[in-house]
Amino acid sequence: MKIGIYGGTFNPFHLAHKKMAVLFIEGFGLDKCLIVPAYQSPFKDVDNSIDKQHIINMIRLSINDNSKLEIETYELNKSRTSFTIDTINYLRSINPDDELNLLIGTDQFLSFEKWKDWEIILKKVNLVIANRKDGNNTDLRAIAENYRTNYMASINFLNNDIIQISASNIRDSIKLNSDISDLVTIDVAEYIYKNNLYRSATII
Repeated sequence: MKIGIYGGTFNPFHLAHKKMAVLFIEGFGLDKCLIVPAYQSPFKDVDNSIDKQHIINMIRLSINDNSKLEIETYELNKSRTSFTIDTINYLRSINPDDELNLLIGTDQFLSFEKWKDWEIILKKVNLVIANRKDGNNTDLRAIAENYRTNYMASINFLNNDIIQISASNIRDSIKLNSDISDLVTIDVAEYIYKNNLYRSATII
């Protein structure tokens, strides 16, 4: 089985996240893509502004129409800083014979050597790079070739357009009582309003 791994804070999970996951599946013939919400990214400030169960509920609402999209709550269940290598080791332990494909953005790829045990990650998964606004294409290709040559890594690039939606902009829009119906699924929008999420001015 070919399994995709797509991690992030997903606060909230929006339409660009969903489209990226679908393109990941279609572009690499995946049997399924695991959406892995982080408890706390090592590269972001602590954000306790929303109960993590809300994150889980919104992801489930957003992906329930696609059987190839699944949520994996391993990182949330640990309730501590999320390191990708730990998640990969866990997924490998329960999927010993499957192919693991990790999706990251170009910005993350450019700083990949700051990740915990990045060399081991290259040995354990196929790395798929999604186009984001950050990153020079020449630099990306050079880094990829270096990893292929020196680490025998599998590096591929996802052919995706840049979608100008961000979770922080959605949160800001909610505080301003602006319409978010074209940024998240209808079910997620209704859930946010029903539960009065992201109204606090303290959200990072």
